[in-house]
This record gives sequence, structure tokens and C-alpha cells, in this order.
Amino acid sequence: MADWSEHAHYGNPNGPMGLPPAVTALTFDPYHELLWQGTSFGTVSSLYSAQLSRYTSYAAHGVPTRPSPTKNILADERHIFSLSDNGIKCSQRRGLAKWSTLTDDLGTNAMNLVSMCASPLAASSDIVAAGLSQSAASTGEIDNENDLIVTVNNSTGAVVRTVPSEAPIVHVRKSGRFVCAGTATGHIQLRDPRTLKVEHRLHAHPGGLVDVQADAHILYSVGWTVRQGHPVSEPLVKVHDLRTMRALVPIPFAAPGGPSLLAIHPKLSSTIIVSAPQGQFQIVDIGMPGEGRFFYTNANSFTTSLAISPSADYIAFGEADGSVRLWSSSSDTSNLRFNTFVSSSLEFPDMVEPTPFVNWSTETPLSSIGMPHYNQKLMSFFDYDQYVSEASPLFNPPSKIDPAVLNNIKTVDYLGYANLPPHFRGKRNTVSGKGPGGIRASALHRPEDRKKIGIPLFRSEKEKEQSKKAAAAAADKKKKKAERKRADAGSDSLNTSTDSRLERRADQDAGSASRTQAGSSKLANRDDSPTDNASQDAQNFADGSDANSDYISDDSEASDDEEEGQEDVETAEAMLVKGQMPSYYRLKTIQYSRFGVEDFDFDFYNKTQYSGLETHIQNSYANSYLQALHYLTPFRETAKAHILHDCPRENCLLCEAGFLFRMLEDAKGANCQASNFLRAFGNSHKAVSLGLMDREDSSTNMSSAASAGKNEIVYSQLVQTLNRFVLDETANEAQVSPGGSSARNATGSNSGSTRASGTGAPPGLGPPLSSNRGGGGAGRRLAGDSSPSTSLLPADNPAFAADSPVAKLFALNAVTKTVCIHCGRETNRPTPLLSVDLIYPRRSMSNESAPPSDFASVLRASLVREVQNRAPCRACQFTAMFRTRRVMPATSELPRILSVNASIQAPEHLHYWLDDNQKGGNKAPPLGPARPNGPQQQAYSKLAYMSMHGSNAHNNARGGAGGGLLNAPRTDTKLASAASAGDAKRTYLPPRIAIGVYGDDVRVMPIYTAADVERARTSLGGRPAMYKLRSMVVQISADKEQPHLCAFVRVPEAETSVQGSNGDGTASTAATTPKMSHATGAAAGLALGSSKKSARAKANQLGPWYLFNDFLVRNVSKHEALGFQNTWKMPSVLMWEREDLEPLCIATLRQGRTSIDPLILCRDFNISQNRDPTRIRHTLLSEDELPKPGTLVAIDAEFVALNQEELEIRSDGTRSVIRPTKLSLARVSVVRGQGAKEGISFIDDHIYTQEQVVDYLTKFSGILPGDLDPHTSKHTVVPLKSAYKKLRLLVDRGCIFIGHGLKKDFRIINIFVPKEQVIDTVDLYHSVNHPRRLSLRFLSWFLLKIDIQSGANANNQITAREESSKASKEANEAESAVERVASAEKGAGIVAVEGGHDSIEDALAALKLFRLYEVFKRDARLDDVLEDAYDVGRRVNWKPPNAV
Repeated sequence: MADWSEHAHYGNPNGPMGLPPAVTALTFDPYHELLWQGTSFGTVSSLYSAQLSRYTSYAAHGVPTRPSPTKNILADERHIFSLSDNGIKCSQRRGLAKWSTLTDDLGTNAMNLVSMCASPLAASSDIVAAGLSQSAASTGEIDNENDLIVTVNNSTGAVVRTVPSEAPIVHVRKSGRFVCAGTATGHIQLRDPRTLKVEHRLHAHPGGLVDVQADAHILYSVGWTVRQGHPVSEPLVKVHDLRTMRALVPIPFAAPGGPSLLAIHPKLSSTIIVSAPQGQFQIVDIGMPGEGRFFYTNANSFTTSLAISPSADYIAFGEADGSVRLWSSSSDTSNLRFNTFVSSSLEFPDMVEPTPFVNWSTETPLSSIGMPHYNQKLMSFFDYDQYVSEASPLFNPPSKIDPAVLNNIKTVDYLGYANLPPHFRGKRNTVSGKGPGGIRASALHRPEDRKKIGIPLFRSEKEKEQSKKAAAAAADKKKKKAERKRADAGSDSLNTSTDSRLERRADQDAGSASRTQAGSSKLANRDDSPTDNASQDAQNFADGSDANSDYISDDSEASDDEEEGQEDVETAEAMLVKGQMPSYYRLKTIQYSRFGVEDFDFDFYNKTQYSGLETHIQNSYANSYLQALHYLTPFRETAKAHILHDCPRENCLLCEAGFLFRMLEDAKGANCQASNFLRAFGNSHKAVSLGLMDREDSSTNMSSAASAGKNEIVYSQLVQTLNRFVLDETANEAQVSPGGSSARNATGSNSGSTRASGTGAPPGLGPPLSSNRGGGGAGRRLAGDSSPSTSLLPADNPAFAADSPVAKLFALNAVTKTVCIHCGRETNRPTPLLSVDLIYPRRSMSNESAPPSDFASVLRASLVREVQNRAPCRACQFTAMFRTRRVMPATSELPRILSVNASIQAPEHLHYWLDDNQKGGNKAPPLGPARPNGPQQQAYSKLAYMSMHGSNAHNNARGGAGGGLLNAPRTDTKLASAASAGDAKRTYLPPRIAIGVYGDDVRVMPIYTAADVERARTSLGGRPAMYKLRSMVVQISADKEQPHLCAFVRVPEAETSVQGSNGDGTASTAATTPKMSHATGAAAGLALGSSKKSARAKANQLGPWYLFNDFLVRNVSKHEALGFQNTWKMPSVLMWEREDLEPLCIATLRQGRTSIDPLILCRDFNISQNRDPTRIRHTLLSEDELPKPGTLVAIDAEFVALNQEELEIRSDGTRSVIRPTKLSLARVSVVRGQGAKEGISFIDDHIYTQEQVVDYLTKFSGILPGDLDPHTSKHTVVPLKSAYKKLRLLVDRGCIFIGHGLKKDFRIINIFVPKEQVIDTVDLYHSVNHPRRLSLRFLSWFLLKIDIQSGANANNQITAREESSKASKEANEAESAVERVASAEKGAGIVAVEGGHDSIEDALAALKLFRLYEVFKRDARLDDVLEDAYDVGRRVNWKPPNAV
């Protein structure tokens, strides 16, 4: 029998209101490999092949403001027919409409179409549709004018026939001889397909009909029955034989909710698929009902549609949350398809031929371009004077400059100067245009205007302001000092010339002092950077300060300016009480200046020591989830320990998480990027198939409400799917390969002087296995590797994942227990869980008491997940009720981390979380579990309710009963003791929970105060598992903005300082971060108002909770973090960390390792299949040369572009960067900086990248097409992870890196290097008297007397020079040798580098400049050398004279 399992999953994009559309109709195309689906928003779309790739999608019914659900879809050889309430539409498979027939065309005004089918007649081309009047739908009364059955011609859409329905019709199906019409009363009408008259009637279900299907002479139906006057779901599938008009033996179906959907097997008409609303389905034959197979889909919502393919190999399920799940009859789907025959080929769009390239230059005549010629004015022409009126509030062009000014203007360095005309004297001394309302057009771009509306200044602009303030202060100080000297010496007769010289000298000293103060905050951008296409003056105010430097101005204005645009604590609390959203929750975007992202002031949004993550990276919606994982101490230590092992996966998420966590720890508040993690995540085919990839334009800010509501992404659901995916992947990846040691031994014999072949493992990566990108390949086969692919370990092995360190942290090893109520037969099935989805109570009926809906009860019901269904029992041979529930492991075996998905699918689910619903006192439901059956359970429920709402609990909490959280080593001993305010501010989400497992029963109790701990101990008994809410991911939905994610984290490091400060658990001043403490201490000595002092004092008592909104990090109160003030805040993922266990043993996790294997620097690894030995320019380190703390190394890196920069050019000529260029590491070279081999490189790796390179930036990088491809490159090529591990090892061993413009290099490499380990020559050779930064090429020419970056030492030129020297010394033969190398088919590419960079050459030049700097510094000649360099630089335009 077929082995059915889920094969693919597709999630529909959100609709106009930001909610997912329900899949209301599904059908397989009988002529193409397409699955058609209709949604509740009226769209019809098709999914191609078994991978469910999107093919076409079009809006078929309704309008965006009032959509009409698609109810049925039919497909014939040429067209697709869809039906909704208001009509039938015929379209091509490409979405082009052919005809539409509306209900208005039928002459009815109150009829809604409900169903349609094709005519059973073989010679007919009609479509039979049924309508239901509004009166029949509401009261059951028939309206003969609106309750109709119509026949429509499928070619023209014309109405052929119309007859009364005689009953409210809900379904229309075709059988072999009849048109079967199911009514709302439970009858089935059998009509003649020619006349549509009723021939027979079958009474199927007394309570009504749910679904009906017919094939040949057998008819199946499901519906309602009546018990005690109420309709209930009938657990039977009725079967009728249309030949004898008799009922056959019904088929039992005992899933909760009863049967709701039917589908007939296309090859076996006696076999049907029956589905329940909650995802259970059964495949059963009417001849053998006891042998049916029962399955359960992994549905997150209700099942709304069902279809089976004509080949009977696939079953499709549509869900209410927009999901489409495809099940296959075999795990091997290579030979399976939708149809039994080879389907027709589909039409795909034709490729547009690119326009011919025009080699444009200043000498190109316009006539050669082929521009059209016009002899009269076009309609688009507007006269300048009448372009827009002066009173227009929208736009006013700048006023015309007076001709007298233009006639006398002189241009110097692109700036125009002119004498003031006589008729302007006495009015103004400047001439400028006007903007809106008389304001200058550039007013909104001025720094002072942006400060007023809360937009932070760029670092370069802030540096200018600081320089002006420092210059003014220094000049004033110098002037006062001079006046004191004159007064002391009695020199009152000094002439004005002396004063003038003194003032000029004071101004110069002030400028020097200001530049010295801001010297540490200059951007370390190289003048030859490929992304800096502006002029050299663009780098004058570049900011290169280390992100850890905490600059606090001496006056209070600097700190006050930085706090503009964000509410203080008191204002934020007042807004939250009113349900309003403070501005720091809004979507934060990075603004780009001409200096790039490095000029953005991230410190404006983060004044803490905890780093945020940047947003200009694709899939950066995962930033909040990564922050939530980072502060889970057990997971963080596990990931950090994993990077010490030899991981065989190239795109290992756990490795990238470990590297990211190391960077977040080392940064200490500096902004970081998750680019490497998100790159590995984006390369996962599984993540792509799950729909986890974000849109490219999702990071841009929405400018209007219309654009904000268009095709939004529900990130709350997306991050929950991401949570399941990441936990599952990291659990598989955490398995250390048992063959890793042997692979290391195989490569460990390579010395620095002996080069191994490419058969070894990547340094620090272990044996080369298949990556998590999927596919049937066994991984990349290295050159010379003759071992078969079957010898490699599988990349994802569930058997290993169960014992992995990550699985031990998160896995809830539950057992699903099924018991037959009739005979008591019990079956157990292990069902380990990595995350728990919350299940909310159903809405109670009028005669029922409301079920408990507090968080503890909901969590308990979700853990147990108890359901009842009816099914045949093999033991008692009886169709009996079965009770299914999860049995949790013992309390001591509960996981360290409990991952919970909020699973909010409806507004009433979010209603439980809102703070307004927690203020009802006794109106709130009790906190006990969902089934208070036994006496202990009832006592627990009462006690939990009293602890939440009772007066005794209030008095006990006020008295401070219960000192600490159990006798656990990692339990917080200080809880909130202010119980009087605790009842009023108690939130739905408790800060702690206690879980106890007693046999098959689970008890959950919330912990709000210290008194609750004693109650938990008394009620749960023994030592219950104590869980602390460590982090939470929420979705923020602001007006006119796209929804985004934020994270609330109880930071462990801040928690330690909070516990040691105040006795009530609140944070004192010592709990603040260093940046905040510094800022507060600097402002304490100033004359601040009492309101500011109280606000800052209150900010220091917020506690360990922090908000992470991408790169914005802010300390918030516990009530703000746990509360849900309004619907703009929606919970998504909750991480609970167990605190009653001993901390993880780090030594056990690391398995005896203390760092990355240092021998990776001594081993040669290469994946290039055609490496040329003559291109190898580095010598590996020997074991004696392994670096020690303080070892000098020189480094340089080259990059390639993965996408082009996107610019927005405004009407006033200003430019705004929408998305910057995405750079990827292409080559990295590290040179020995000391020792006998100083100046010899030991790392020279080209980096293989899986992304498509759009620009190799050859002029700046020296990289040519083919250099990074392992199949064609002649260089040493390694994966990115291998090169990153080497650099990570050098940083960990304390090496000091020498280079030019290293901050940007380290940023793109995505590694943080402490400031004390960086020596940047761009800062060494910078004069405080000159703002310009000198380029490496100019410094090498001026100081070292060598011309670098000219292509002479590029890799692609080396072999050419060798061939030319062997052939002849003449110039013409040398040129021919260069051409031979340049025209090689592999490796070097087609064109040789001319003027390209070489990373070894640049690193060596930086090293020599550092050595020369030491000499200048020792001889006290540095200032003179710098003055000479700047003087010569001005004369040669900052470039070597022979530079092109």
C-alpha cells in the first residue's frame, strides 16, 4: 500500500488586511502539471509541479476593498473556470480573462452562486451552477426568482437554461447519469442533465449537508444529524448506489469535528479520502471499511479544501491560514506526476532581448543614437514660467538667479563666486532659491532641521558640529589667556596687528584641537575603495571611530540632542497606559550618506553595552529571533563550542550562529551584522521551500497607508516557522562527525613547506560532506578524491539529531498515548518536540462555563494536547472512542529550554493577551489546568486562582512570604516584592512558570511573586521545574508601516547586576550599562532640571529587560516587556530557560578543546581543480611560527559585488541610497609582520561564493571572472567558512592586524576585532591639521618610492612576466606573453588586470609603512613628514604622477 507522507508546503502571501487568505478551492489540472487554488480574497493561482512553484496568479472575483471568495474551480483543455458569489469567470491558464457571467446578467438581485460542475453529457459543453438566495440562506424559505439552477455555455458564457431549485442548494456534482444537487436540508436531488428536472431524491442527512461527491454510480455524502434538537456532526460517510437508489453500508469516521471534505480516488471509485477540519484524514474502501488508514497533517489551522491528482499519487490540502500541503504516495517522487500521462508543455514568458550596448563618450554624436526628431512642441512640454504657481504648497522651483550675478560669476573648484550687484546691496548678501512656503529647497536636508524631527545626524555631520564647538571653545580660552598675559605684563599698548596674529594663531590651535578630539572618529575608508565613487573631498569628514568608544561632550547639549526623537521613561509609560505605541517600537531603517553605511550614527539608537543588528541585509527580519537565541546561555555556549569542532557542512547554521554570538559578545554595544548567518540561511533549499525568504524590498519603509497594506508579510507566523526550522537544522548540525578526527589526522601531517593536494578536509571543517542546500549530490568532490560518495556521512540523520547537544537543550521527549475507551487497549508512540505550539480554548456555548484561558492553563493544554476521536479498534473489533494525549517525561527530564510558539491565528487569541483583559479581578478565569477532575487538581486550581486574584494571596505577598525560588543553584533569589502594585500590574504572561509532571498529568503554575514560589512548592510538591522567561519575539504593527519583529530579552549579564543592587529586585545605578553610566555621570555635574534628573533616575531602575528593535537597543521595564498594551504588539516566539538545574559544563561541550585547532594555519587546503603552482605566492606557517598574543600580521582583503547599488534621485537633484551595494569577500591575504620571514604571506585565499556575482570590481579588486570558480580558477580557492575560521583564530590568539582601512574590511568580512588589536595606517598617517585621509597608493609612492595597485604584482600578470623573461627581453615579446596569459580559457579570464589591486602587495605596503612610521615617531619627524606629504599631495592631486 502507498506510504503517504507530506511532500511540499506552500504559503500564500498575505491579503490586503495583512491576514493570510483561506484556500477555499483546490483542483488538479488534468492537462498540465498544475495545481489550481482559489482563496477567500477572490484570487485564483496555479502551482507548478510537485515543488509547488508559483506559475500564475490573478484576481478573479471581487475588488480589494470587498473581495468575493472563490468557491469552485474547473479546468478543461483550454480554459480555467472559477465561481464566486457574484458570478463565473473564464480565463486562460496565463490569467487572461475570456468572459465573465455575473448574477446581474441572470436578472437576479439577491442570489449568491454556491457551486458548479461540468455537464455529465459527453457531447455537452455546458457548466451547471446553482444559486442560493439570501432568504433561503438565513431562514430556509425558497425564493423562486433567486433560488435557481442555471446552465452556462463554457465557450461564450451565455446562459442556456434556468430552472428553479425547489430547495436551498449548497453543492452541485456530476455522476455518470445525473446532476447531483445537495440541499441544505440534507436531501440530494438527482436531476436530468438535459432538462435539469428532478428525477429522484435521496434522504442522506437529517441535519444538513456538508459535502457530497459522486463518481459513476456511487455517491458519497457527509453532513449533520440532530441530537436533542441540536445539529451535531455525523461521524459517518453515507454511501448510495445510484443504480438501485439504495443506501449502502456507511463508513465510520471518528475524528474530532467529524468528516467535512470528500475526494474520490480517480482510479478506484470505491475508495475515498475523508478529511476532518483539524487535519485528520482517512483513506478507506467501502468494501473494507475496517482496513482504512488514518493520517494526521501538520496543520496550523483548519482544513478548508481537498483534492486528489488524476494519477492518484498526490493529495492536496488547503488550510484557513493560506497554506497548501501536498502529500505524496511515496517518499521517492522522482517518477511521480500529477497526471497519468505526459502533460502538455506550459507557456512561459519569452526572454526579452537586451537593448544593444552603446559605447557612450563625450565624443559620440547624438545623431548616432537614433533619437526621434520633433518639429513641434510635445504635449508634455510646459513653459517654465507657468510650470507651477508661486502659491503652490507642493513644490516651488528655485527662483531664477539674476543675470547680473551670472554674467560676473567665476568658477573655482566647481564653486561659483560673484560680486554682489549694486541693486542687491542693502537687501541680502546671498542669492538663493526658494522651496515650499518660502523655505530653501535644501532645508529638509540640513542637520539642524533633521534634529528637530528626531532624525539622527550622520557621523560626519556630528563631527563637524563638535569641531565647531571645540574650535570656538579653544579660541575663547586662548583669547582669555592672552588677555591675562597682557594684564599681567602691563602691555596695554599692543597694536592691532599683534592681536590679529594672536587670534589667527588661536583659530589654528582651536582647529587642531577639534580635529584631535574627533580624530578617533574618522572613517577608515580607503581612497581606492570600489564603493566610494565620489570625489576625494568626500572623505574629508568620514568617521572611523571604533564603535566601543564612548564620546560624551562636555556640555549637556550633546547628550540632549542624542535623546531627541525617543521618549523618556515617563512619557513612554504614559503612552503605554493609553495603549499608544512609543516611537522606539517603529520600524527603523538605515539612512545612507555619500560615505555609505559607515557614516550612519548607530549610537543614536543604542546607548547600552548590548549590540544590535543591522537591517540592510536580506532576510534581516530574523535579527530579533537571533537576539532571542543569543541570550539563551545554554544555546549560546553550545554554538560557541560547536565552532571549535571540525564541522563538515559548508552552510552550517550552528557554526554561523556561534561566530555571530562571539561577535555580539566582543562588540560590547557596537553595531553588528548577521550577514554570514543570513547568507547560509538563504542558501538552504529547505528554508526556501518553507517560504522563509523575505522579499528584497521588505526592508524599505512604507510611505503611505496604501502601500503598507499591499502584500504584507505576517512576520509573526513567519518567525514561528523559522523557529521550527532553525531548531531542527541546528539539532542535526550539532552532531560532530565521528570521522572528523581521522580527517584531521590525514591533513595534519602537512607542514608549512610541503603542500598537500586538494584531497584533505577544509581547515576546521572536517571531511567534505553534502551541505544543507539539499539535492541528491553527495557533496563537492575535491580534486583527486577517489573515495565513493557512499562513504560520506549523511548530512541530516535523525538518529544522530536525537542525541545532539541542541536536541538535549530543546527536545521535549513526550510520548503520545492512545487509549480505547471501550476495551482499554493502550498504544504509545514517541513524539519528541523541539517547540510547543499553543492551543487556545474554543469559544464556549451558551450553556457551558467558560474554559480557563490563562497562560498556565493554555500551556498545559498545549503540552498535553488531549483529543478524542472515534475509530475502529483492532483489539475489541468495535468502532469506539479513543482518547489521545501526550505524556510528558519526568520533571527532572524536562528540557533546559522550552520553546513556545504563540500560534495566534484569530483576533480572539490575541484578546487573551491584552492587558485590558487582565484587570477584571474575579471576572478572569481561574489559573488551574483545563481538567480539574481529581481532588488534587481542584485544590491546585483554587490555590492558583487565589494566588492570582485572592485577598489572602495579596496579603501574603505584601508580607514577603517565600524568600527564594526553590533551592536551586541558578534561581533568582530576588523577585518583585511590591505585591500591592503587583495585582494591579499583573500581566497575562508570567515572568516565571513552574511545571510538575506526575504520571500522565502535567501541572503548570504561574510565578509572579516570591510568595508564588511557596505555593508552587506546596501545590506541585517535590522540586518542580522552574522556568524563567528569557526572551520573547513579538510582531509590531504600526500605522502606515510594514509589520516587523522586535525582541524582549532578560539579559543574563544585566540580571547579575540587578540582583546585587537592590533588595526588591529592581536595578540600581550599578545595573546600568557603561555607556549609560558614563552619560549619566557626565550630566550629573551639570545644572539639569529636576524633571530630567527624575527621568534619568527612573531609567536606571528599569531592570534587566531590554528591547532589541534591530539596531535600536533600549532598557525597558518588566511590565512593558511582559505586557500587551494594544493589538499593535503580538507575541510570536517565547523562550523559557530552566533555572533549577546546574549550569552546563562548558568543558564537556567543548570536549576538551579550548580554541579552534591552530594547525589549520599549517595545512594547505584548496578546492580548485586547476590550481597553477606558479600562482601560489604564500608559504604556510610551521608549528614553530604559530602566532602568540601580540604577533604582528599584515592583512588586506578584496571584494566583489553581489548586487548593484539602488539610488533614488529627487527632483531637486539630491540622491538617496535605497539599497547599498552588497559586497562579498573574494580574496584575503595575511603577511607575516615579524620574524625571519617577515613580509612573506601565509594566507592567500580566493573565496568561493555560491551567490551570483554581478560585478567583480576588477579595477579595485584585481579579481577576474573565473577566479572564484573551483572548476576554472588557477588560484587557491577555499569556502568562506574556511577563510573565516583562520581569521577568527588569529583574532582569538591576540594577533595585531596591520592594514589600510581595516574597519570596512572587517565589517564586510563580518568579524569584530578589538581596537587594541588593530593598527590602521590610514590613521597613523593622518594629520590633525588636514581632514583628508591619504590613500595607500599615494603613501607608498611618496614614502616607499614604489608604485602599487598598478597591476604589476597582480596574480594574473605573474605568469605573463615569467613567460616574457624566458622568451626574450624585448618589449614586444613581453606584451605578447601578457596577451597569451590574458587569453587563457580558464583561471585568469579574458582580459588581464591593468591597474588592478593585489592584496599581498597592499598588505606588504601597509607593513612597510608601519615600520617607517615607527622610525618617524622615534626620530620625532612624523609631523614634518606629514606636512610634506600633504603639500606634495595637493600638487599631484593625491595620486602618483604616473597613475592613469
